[in-house]
Amino acid sequence: MRDQVTEGEEEGESELAYLKMPGVKYYTLTLVLYAGCILGSIFVDNIATVFEFVGAFGLSLSSFTLPGVMYL
Repeated sequence: MRDQVTEGEEEGESELAYLKMPGVKYYTLTLVLYAGCILGSIFVDNIATVFEFVGAFGLSLSSFTLPGVMYL
């Protein structure tokens, strides 16, 4: 029997995206992101710098970019 497809979802889209990715690409991307986090934590001396960057990026994205994208 065929599974019911919810509204806005096509046949076969219920599978998670990372399961469709080839193993080599998935593990490479995971290791690169992990190494980036580790290197960032090693080289950033002051956590306030990280909070300032995240706050500035989040503010500009949420207040200027997303409303325009949603309007389109």
